[in-house]
Amino acid sequence: MKSNLKSISIWHSLISAAAILFPLLPLLALHGSFAGDWPYHLWPIGFMGEYLKIHHEFPFLVNSREMIFLPAHIFYGQLFYPLLATLSSWAGPDVVIRFAVVALFCLQFFLVRAVVLKMTENPLFSTGIACLINWAVYPLTNLYNRAALTELFATMLLTCSFCCFLQMVLMEVSKHDSRVRLSYGFVGAWCGALAFGCHPITALFGSLFLAAAAIGILPFLLKQPSRVRWQVAGMVIYGALLTLGLNLPWLYLNHLFLNKIYISTGNLGLFYYGSDIDSWRARFSILPTDLRVVGGVMGEAPNPYLDAQINMPLVFLVAAGLVMALWRFRSRLFSKHAEALPLLVLGLALFVLTTWMSLSPESYDHLPRFATIIQFIYRMISYQNFSLLLMLVALLRIFGKSAEKLRGDQAATSGAFSETRFVIFMMSTLIISAIGVTIKNSEYSPRGRFGFLGPKHWRFFENA
Repeated sequence: MKSNLKSISIWHSLISAAAILFPLLPLLALHGSFAGDWPYHLWPIGFMGEYLKIHHEFPFLVNSREMIFLPAHIFYGQLFYPLLATLSSWAGPDVVIRFAVVALFCLQFFLVRAVVLKMTENPLFSTGIACLINWAVYPLTNLYNRAALTELFATMLLTCSFCCFLQMVLMEVSKHDSRVRLSYGFVGAWCGALAFGCHPITALFGSLFLAAAAIGILPFLLKQPSRVRWQVAGMVIYGALLTLGLNLPWLYLNHLFLNKIYISTGNLGLFYYGSDIDSWRARFSILPTDLRVVGGVMGEAPNPYLDAQINMPLVFLVAAGLVMALWRFRSRLFSKHAEALPLLVLGLALFVLTTWMSLSPESYDHLPRFATIIQFIYRMISYQNFSLLLMLVALLRIFGKSAEKLRGDQAATSGAFSETRFVIFMMSTLIISAIGVTIKNSEYSPRGRFGFLGPKHWRFFENA
């Protein structure tokens, strides 16, 4: 029996490692560069790392051959650059960026898997959901095609923070679980604080969405004993104070120079590409699609293959879950599963709102002025995906509670939620997601996506 359990554990570890590394294969080119702002992140990390190694402190201003007295890292990525630069002083920026990305994907994978496993007690299903979250197209676009590393880290850390606090709420009451619960709270607090300090735009929008998610899971917390409530409340306060403490210098500088910071004027404008990147067809495409690149012709695409799709496999899974819930529970859905409904409705409302914001620049005319700080409206994809995650959690809560009450009843395993149909559907979404990742990885092979890009275009990525 022990040998069988050990064998299963080894297989799960191997599957998890393969799932994490699968979308990160292009990073194996250790000194390779990618499109977008990759060198603009690599250079300051390397510069600050070398400065730290020689002077034992971080530079207040950055001086280069092209520009002197550059204070950009003070106002942007105020935690991202110093943390990676500290490691870069030992290993160099190429290795450090790759190590940090792998660590980030590992953290998100295992935290999502832990939450789903807690709610379903199904290891294979929880691994599948973690794969769907890790294999989303837009984060890979941020990594490879935009090289928006600060945004990538901030949005993924936002998901990690939510998973940690959700895990705190879901755990049982025991001496052992209390210690584990506080450990999750500690990790969640640091993830939230680092997300705030990596990307200013995510600091604004991410804080709002994390606060909304906290309201959505509040009914879950109210089901727990007072001891658990106090522990969760204490860690939330700790997280807020930690975020404030780590980012207080940045907040003070922004307050001090508020009228001189261009982004604070609100005159940046919104970048909208309605005919291609920000079209309905692109946003809801099943596979990665950049309508600017047709038949391998770059045209006027400065960042080719800027695939701005939401997590469509997760959309299919959530939509199927909604249909199953309505079909299976009918009138009992509102009476027996009331605690999950606020999160489900909230997730659906946020998904509709963020979809509107990610496709229509006119939507910002009806929103507070600060919303225009988003700059590129396709950035709302991260929050569309986050809204889908909220709905998925609510559905798992509904089906999990139902399984507890109906366990042993034939009705619990019949109809639309039969195991065979569910496994087939889950595998289908995973296959779609895997194909999407394969397409993203192929962009950085010598022949490019589907072999359409020949060697004459490959130098674009080398020089990016």
